[in-house]
Amino acid sequence: VDSILGSNKMLHTIIESECTGCNLCIPVCPVDCISIITDPNPDWNNDRIINARLRYETHNMRLERDQLARSARLVKYSKK
Repeated sequence: VDSILGSNKMLHTIIESECTGCNLCIPVCPVDCISIITDPNPDWNNDRIINARLRYETHNMRLERDQLARSARLVKYSKK
């Protein structure tokens, strides 16, 4: 979650150290160029676990914030 860096119509890259192996990137990749490999560093120490959890929670908060903003815009424009 949130381990891909890039912007619309630009080259994207995966930040390998942040990848949790959740596979969420595979179905949305428009050019089918992602493959999951075995983590060469499978040691998930406490810092890496905490960082992954924080990135996941931040991702969920951002999705919720965007959904609330989208809903507010729909209400605003439906009243006009």
